[in-house]
Amino acid sequence: ETELNQQAVQLYGDGKYAAATELMEKALQVFKRLYPPEKFPDGHLDLATTLYNLGFLLKAQSEYGKAEPFYRDALGMYKKLYPADKYPDGHPALATSLNDLGILLAARDDYGKAEPYFRDALDMYQRLYPPDKYPDGHPDLATSLNNLGVLLDDRGEYGAAAATLAEGAAMYDRLTVA
Repeated sequence: ETELNQQAVQLYGDGKYAAATELMEKALQVFKRLYPPEKFPDGHLDLATTLYNLGFLLKAQSEYGKAEPFYRDALGMYKKLYPADKYPDGHPALATSLNDLGILLAARDDYGKAEPYFRDALDMYQRLYPPDKYPDGHPDLATSLNNLGVLLDDRGEYGAAAATLAEGAAMYDRLTVA
């Protein structure tokens, strides 16, 4: 099952999107049988990852409408697997899931719906990678700043976009020099 996931990622890397998607769909069916909701009410990491990966593959093929339910299901499962009471700062997989759902919505020009996901991801990355532990920042945090900045720019909020993009660019600079 995990092997199917890995093979699908390899096919994606080789540019064979349709074959990768088909394999990921098979992996999803296997994980749904292995981790049924009645036995795994919060889901399972393998299942969440496969849902996310399938959404990613569909998004890469510009199948935004097909990708969205998989991204949403993965996000819902990550929220159950990494609840705030056990993970007060969040979790990288959860933050990435929030960010990528924002990217999907922005790609569909649905900026109003995308922004809360970008902001939630940014807030989580800021808690996960605080300046006292990551004085130069973190690549995920810099990417999150960039994504929000691009969205703000696309919406015509040029002042806020410039500040956010500058912060992300400065972090990238610190990280590549460090």
